[in-house]
Amino acid sequence: MVSVALSVLSGLSYIRATLRGEAKPNRVTWLLWSIAPMIGAFAQLASGVGVSTAVIFASGIMPLCVFIASFSNRNAYWKLERFDYACGVFSLLAVLLWAVTANPVVAIVFSLISDMLAATPTIRKFISHPETEDRRSYVLAAAGNVLGLFSIRDYTFESTAFNVYLAVMTVSFLPLLFRAEIAKLRA
Repeated sequence: MVSVALSVLSGLSYIRATLRGEAKPNRVTWLLWSIAPMIGAFAQLASGVGVSTAVIFASGIMPLCVFIASFSNRNAYWKLERFDYACGVFSLLAVLLWAVTANPVVAIVFSLISDMLAATPTIRKFISHPETEDRRSYVLAAAGNVLGLFSIRDYTFESTAFNVYLAVMTVSFLPLLFRAEIAKLRA
C-alpha cells in the first residue's frame, strides 16, 4: 500500500506541476502510460496475481489523470512531432496484437513493449528539455515502484514482469533528469 500511495503522490505532484504550467507532459506518452499498465493489471488479475496488481493499477490511473490535466492549461503540453506519433502508433499496435491473442502472458509482454515505446518520446524530452518535467514525481514513482517489488508474493512471470519493468524504468529515468546535478558532483 505504501507503493500505491507513492504512485498516487507522484501523479498528484505531476498534475500540480502540469496545472501550473511547470511540467509539460508529452500527451502520447502519458496516455499510453495509462493504457499499458491497465492492460498489465487486468492480465495480472486474469492470471490470479494478488495485491501487487494494485501497484500496476495505480501506475495506470495516475498517468491518465496527468493526460487529462494536460488539457486544462494551454501552456502545459509538449508539442508533438512525427516521432511521438510513430511511437504512439507502434505502442497501440502492440496492444492490438495482444488483443488478438487474449493470453495474459502475451498481454503482459505486449503491454511492456507498448509502455517502452510510449516512454521513448518523453525520454528524448528528458535529454533535451529536462526543465519541462516534474522531477519530484519521478523520484516518488521510482521509490513506489521499487517498494512495489516487495508486494509480490508468488514469483512468476505474470506477477513480476511489469513490476520489475516499472522499477527499472523509473529508476533509470533519474540520472537523465538529474544529470546537471550529477555533473556538478563529478566536477
